[in-house]
Amino acid sequence: MDWQLSVELAAVVFGAFVLYRFRPAIGGDTKKPGRGVLKEARDRLANAKNDAEKSDALAAAGDACARTVGLGGAASSYYLRAMRLAPDSVELVDRAAQGLARRPRLLETLMWRRLGMEPWLGEHRAATQAALRQLHVIYTKSRRSVMRAKMVERALEAIDTSAK
Repeated sequence: MDWQLSVELAAVVFGAFVLYRFRPAIGGDTKKPGRGVLKEARDRLANAKNDAEKSDALAAAGDACARTVGLGGAASSYYLRAMRLAPDSVELVDRAAQGLARRPRLLETLMWRRLGMEPWLGEHRAATQAALRQLHVIYTKSRRSVMRAKMVERALEAIDTSAK
Protein backbone atom coordinates (compact mmCIF):
# COMPACT_ATOMS: atom_id res chain seq x y z
CA MET A 1 0.00 0.00 0.00
CA ASP A 2 2.85 2.42 0.67
CA TRP A 3 4.12 2.34 -2.91
CA GLN A 4 0.60 3.04 -4.27
CA LEU A 5 0.34 6.14 -2.13
CA SER A 6 3.71 7.34 -3.47
CA VAL A 7 2.58 6.85 -7.07
CA GLU A 8 -0.70 8.69 -6.45
CA LEU A 9 1.15 11.58 -4.79
CA ALA A 10 3.63 11.79 -7.68
CA ALA A 11 0.73 11.82 -10.19
CA VAL A 12 -0.98 14.67 -8.34
CA VAL A 13 2.24 16.70 -8.16
CA PHE A 14 2.90 16.08 -11.87
CA GLY A 15 -0.66 17.13 -12.78
CA ALA A 16 -0.31 20.35 -10.78
CA PHE A 17 3.03 21.07 -12.49
CA VAL A 18 1.54 20.53 -15.97
CA LEU A 19 -1.39 22.83 -15.21
CA TYR A 20 1.00 25.48 -13.90
CA ARG A 21 3.31 25.30 -16.94
CA PHE A 22 0.51 25.47 -19.53
CA ARG A 23 -1.68 28.07 -17.86
CA PRO A 24 -1.13 30.72 -20.63
CA ALA A 25 -2.28 28.24 -23.27
CA ILE A 26 -5.33 27.28 -21.23
CA GLY A 27 -6.45 30.87 -20.86
CA GLY A 28 -5.00 32.18 -17.63
CA ASP A 29 -3.45 35.28 -19.21
CA THR A 30 -6.11 37.40 -20.90
CA LYS A 31 -3.89 40.43 -21.54
CA LYS A 32 -2.20 38.83 -24.52
CA PRO A 33 -4.09 39.14 -27.78
CA GLY A 34 -5.42 35.82 -28.85
CA ARG A 35 -7.14 34.32 -31.78
CA GLY A 36 -9.72 37.12 -31.82
CA VAL A 37 -7.06 39.62 -32.86
CA LEU A 38 -5.84 37.16 -35.48
CA LYS A 39 -9.39 36.83 -36.85
CA GLU A 40 -9.69 40.60 -37.00
CA ALA A 41 -6.39 40.85 -38.92
CA ARG A 42 -7.54 38.14 -41.35
CA ASP A 43 -10.77 40.05 -41.92
CA ARG A 44 -8.74 43.20 -42.65
CA LEU A 45 -6.70 41.16 -45.11
CA ALA A 46 -9.82 39.92 -46.88
CA ASN A 47 -11.13 43.49 -47.20
CA ALA A 48 -7.82 45.07 -48.24
CA LYS A 49 -7.91 46.89 -51.56
CA ASN A 50 -4.24 47.60 -52.27
CA ASP A 51 -0.83 46.16 -51.46
CA ALA A 52 -0.16 48.61 -48.62
CA GLU A 53 -3.34 47.58 -46.80
CA LYS A 54 -2.61 43.90 -47.42
CA SER A 55 0.92 44.27 -46.14
CA ASP A 56 -0.26 46.04 -42.98
CA ALA A 57 -2.94 43.40 -42.38
CA LEU A 58 -0.43 40.58 -42.89
CA ALA A 59 1.98 42.22 -40.44
CA ALA A 60 -0.84 42.60 -37.90
CA ALA A 61 -1.67 38.90 -38.32
CA GLY A 62 2.02 38.11 -37.80
CA ASP A 63 2.04 40.19 -34.63
CA ALA A 64 -1.04 38.37 -33.33
CA CYS A 65 0.45 34.96 -34.11
CA ALA A 66 3.77 35.90 -32.51
CA ARG A 67 1.96 36.69 -29.26
CA THR A 68 -0.11 33.50 -29.32
CA VAL A 69 1.33 30.31 -27.91
CA GLY A 70 2.22 27.79 -30.61
CA LEU A 71 1.83 30.03 -33.67
CA GLY A 72 5.43 31.13 -34.21
CA GLY A 73 5.65 29.44 -37.61
CA ALA A 74 2.45 31.11 -38.75
CA ALA A 75 3.80 34.47 -37.59
CA SER A 76 6.92 33.95 -39.67
CA SER A 77 4.78 33.06 -42.68
CA TYR A 78 2.61 36.16 -42.33
CA TYR A 79 5.65 38.41 -41.98
CA LEU A 80 7.25 36.88 -45.08
CA ARG A 81 4.08 37.40 -47.12
CA ALA A 82 3.99 41.02 -45.98
CA MET A 83 7.63 41.47 -46.99
CA ARG A 84 6.88 40.08 -50.44
CA LEU A 85 4.22 42.76 -50.91
CA ALA A 86 6.49 45.55 -49.64
CA PRO A 87 10.08 44.36 -50.27
CA ASP A 88 11.63 47.77 -49.65
CA SER A 89 10.02 48.31 -46.23
CA VAL A 90 12.45 48.66 -43.34
CA GLU A 91 9.53 48.98 -40.93
CA LEU A 92 8.33 45.46 -41.78
CA VAL A 93 11.76 44.00 -41.10
CA ASP A 94 11.92 45.77 -37.73
CA ARG A 95 8.32 44.80 -36.91
CA ALA A 96 9.04 41.14 -37.66
CA ALA A 97 12.21 41.29 -35.55
CA GLN A 98 10.28 42.74 -32.66
CA GLY A 99 7.49 40.17 -33.00
CA LEU A 100 9.83 37.20 -33.22
CA ALA A 101 12.40 38.45 -30.69
CA ARG A 102 11.66 35.53 -28.36
CA ARG A 103 12.12 33.04 -31.21
CA PRO A 104 15.61 33.70 -32.62
CA ARG A 105 15.73 30.62 -34.88
CA LEU A 106 12.48 31.58 -36.59
CA LEU A 107 13.71 35.14 -36.92
CA GLU A 108 16.99 33.96 -38.41
CA THR A 109 15.20 31.81 -40.98
CA LEU A 110 12.83 34.66 -41.84
CA MET A 111 15.67 37.13 -42.34
CA TRP A 112 17.55 34.72 -44.62
CA ARG A 113 14.39 34.15 -46.65
CA ARG A 114 13.95 37.91 -46.90
CA LEU A 115 17.52 38.28 -48.10
CA GLY A 116 17.06 35.54 -50.68
CA MET A 117 13.91 36.85 -52.30
CA GLU A 118 15.03 40.29 -53.50
CA PRO A 119 18.20 41.94 -54.83
CA TRP A 120 20.35 43.45 -52.11
CA LEU A 121 21.06 46.74 -53.87
CA GLY A 122 18.96 49.44 -55.46
CA GLU A 123 15.60 50.23 -53.96
CA HIS A 124 15.82 47.26 -51.57
CA ARG A 125 19.13 48.35 -50.06
CA ALA A 126 17.74 49.81 -46.82
CA ALA A 127 15.56 46.77 -46.11
CA THR A 128 18.50 44.48 -46.85
CA GLN A 129 20.66 46.40 -44.39
CA ALA A 130 17.92 46.15 -41.75
CA ALA A 131 17.68 42.37 -42.25
CA LEU A 132 21.45 42.01 -42.04
CA ARG A 133 21.51 44.10 -38.86
CA GLN A 134 18.91 41.80 -37.30
CA LEU A 135 21.00 38.77 -38.24
CA HIS A 136 24.04 40.46 -36.73
CA VAL A 137 22.16 40.95 -33.46
CA ILE A 138 21.20 37.26 -33.42
CA TYR A 139 24.72 36.07 -34.22
CA THR A 140 26.53 38.30 -31.71
CA LYS A 141 24.54 36.78 -28.84
CA SER A 142 26.15 33.38 -29.29
CA ARG A 143 29.82 32.49 -29.12
CA ARG A 144 29.20 29.71 -31.62
CA SER A 145 28.12 32.20 -34.28
CA VAL A 146 31.15 34.49 -34.28
CA MET A 147 32.06 33.63 -37.87
CA ARG A 148 28.50 34.24 -39.02
CA ALA A 149 28.53 37.62 -37.30
CA LYS A 150 31.75 38.52 -39.12
CA MET A 151 30.23 37.45 -42.44
CA VAL A 152 27.21 39.66 -41.83
CA GLU A 153 29.49 42.58 -40.91
CA ARG A 154 31.38 42.14 -44.18
CA ALA A 155 28.13 41.97 -46.14
CA LEU A 156 27.02 45.24 -44.53
CA GLU A 157 30.37 46.84 -45.40
CA ALA A 158 30.10 45.63 -49.00
CA ILE A 159 26.63 47.12 -49.34
CA ASP A 160 27.83 50.42 -47.87
CA THR A 161 30.83 50.66 -50.20
CA SER A 162 28.81 49.72 -53.29
CA ALA A 163 26.35 52.53 -52.59
CA LYS A 164 29.08 55.18 -52.67
